[in-house]
Amino acid sequence: MSNAEKVYLGRIISSQMLGSKGHMSATLKVAEKYRGAVFDLEEVVQRNSSCSLYFTLNEEYLVFEGRNGEVNQCSMRNTQHFRDLENQLKALRAIAKLGI
Repeated sequence: MSNAEKVYLGRIISSQMLGSKGHMSATLKVAEKYRGAVFDLEEVVQRNSSCSLYFTLNEEYLVFEGRNGEVNQCSMRNTQHFRDLENQLKALRAIAKLGI
């Protein structure tokens, strides 16, 4: 969390390819904000790499956004793949409340 510019929970409402190099962008509707200057709608970008991520419409993601809105499969996780999601979110809420 300390390495992220923004941390939030959001649902993908659109995505698109950016050019021919495998870069993609996605727009998320933010449900909860934990760190940084997070807007109600956020746009993220992922570069084509070994950590590339496929954005799934209408899926909810926990996002640890880097500089310039960059994410990858390590920093943006589909909430369906979290064990004990509610406790994870409870911990993030507590950290956000402390302002860490």
